[in-house]
Amino acid sequence: MSFIRSTEGDLVRELWPYNIGIPINDHDDIDSLPSWRIMPAQFDDICQWAVLEPGIGRRGGVQRSILAYQSILTGETDISPQQQVTFRIQGFVEAVNLATLGNWNGKEHDAPKAMQTLVLSGCGFEDAFRPQVEALDALRQFILLDLRSPLADASAQKMEGHIKLTRQVFDRTYDGYDNVSVLRAGDDPRGRVAKLGGKWTVGHRVNTGFQREDGRIVRATHHVIRKGDFVDVAVFVDVTTRRTGKTPGRASGRCKGSRSFAAAAGQCEPPTHTASGFEFEPDGFEMESEVSMTV
Repeated sequence: MSFIRSTEGDLVRELWPYNIGIPINDHDDIDSLPSWRIMPAQFDDICQWAVLEPGIGRRGGVQRSILAYQSILTGETDISPQQQVTFRIQGFVEAVNLATLGNWNGKEHDAPKAMQTLVLSGCGFEDAFRPQVEALDALRQFILLDLRSPLADASAQKMEGHIKLTRQVFDRTYDGYDNVSVLRAGDDPRGRVAKLGGKWTVGHRVNTGFQREDGRIVRATHHVIRKGDFVDVAVFVDVTTRRTGKTPGRASGRCKGSRSFAAAAGQCEPPTHTASGFEFEPDGFEMESEVSMTV
C-alpha cells in the first residue's frame, strides 16, 4: 500500500492537524518507506511510478487492465511483479452510502446503476487535501492517455473540492465464472435480489469498524461512518474498456477502496463551493472499503 506525497515532498497524512491522518499504531514515515510505497502527485512522476498492464481475457465484452507498480520498483524484496497499485486517500465525509445494496431502488433495470458512495472533502484543510486531488487528477490523465481515450484531452474535467468514490453494487453473472453472492438475510429483507433471477450478483461487502483509543481496529456496521467523520481509505483503480456499436472501444476508470478507516470522529461545515467529484465518463470511479473510527 502506498501513501500520497505532496509536491513539497511531505506525506499528505502528516499535513492534517493534530496528527489525525496517522493511525496510532502506524509509525512509517517518508524516510522508512520504500519508493514504491510513496505515490507522487505530479504527472511526470506518475509515469515513472506506475504502469497500466493489459488484463487477461474479456468478460461480457469488457476488458480489464491492471494499474501496477513499475517493474523498476519491483526489485525491492517486499513487492511482487505486477503487484496492483493501492494507495490511501484521507478526508472528511461529506456524503456516505455504504449499505450493501447502496442506492438500488429494487427495480431490475436499475441494478447496473446501483452504487455505494463515499464523498470526501478537506473541510478547509487544503494543504492536506489538495495534493490528493492533484495526484488523482494526474493518475486519471495517465490512465486515459495510456488507453488513448479522447477524454484525455478534456483537461477541464478536474476535481474541485471533493473526492467522490463509488462502488457498483451488482456484478453481472456469466456462465463459467465464479458468481458467489455475499448477501446475508438482513441485507435484503424484502427478497428483491432473488427476483433478479440470478442475472446479477452482489460479490463484495464493505467491512466497517472503528479505531479505539489504544489504536486497535475493531469491526462495526457501516452505520458507524457518518457525515463529518475523518476517514482513511485505501483504494485501487479498476480500469475497464468495452466495445460499443459506434467506437472501437470506450474506457472507464474506477477507484476502489480496499480498506479505509476513520482515524478520528469530528464535524465540519461543508465547503461553500461546489465540486464535480472524482469521476470518469461514463461509469465513474468505484470504491469498496473497510472503515473504522476512533471513539
